Amino acid sequence: KVNSLEEFANLANMSTVTFNRKFKKYFGVSTSVWLKERKKEQVIKELKLSSKSISEISFELGFSSPAYFTPFCRKQSGVTPGQLRKSLVSLNQAE
Repeated sequence: KVNSLEEFANLANMSTVTFNRKFKKYFGVSTSVWLKERKKEQVIKELKLSSKSISEISFELGFSSPAYFTPFCRKQSGVTPGQLRKSLVSLNQAE
């Protein structure tokens, strides 16, 4: 449930610079890339399994508003949250 580099660094009792450097050394990606991937996984899970509104999901996942949630989804998946939900639901029904 860590949502930022600062939270990660605080948990490890390190500065953000030191934590990010060590994280990248051990995992091969920066914390920002890793966090975006985890956020994307959470978004997909919520859109696929939840009947909550897009707005509810966006706030629960830490977006300040749905206006920031939509560009995140577009950048990460190429489609809007509504389009992503439709495709995930239809995939789920086909299984």
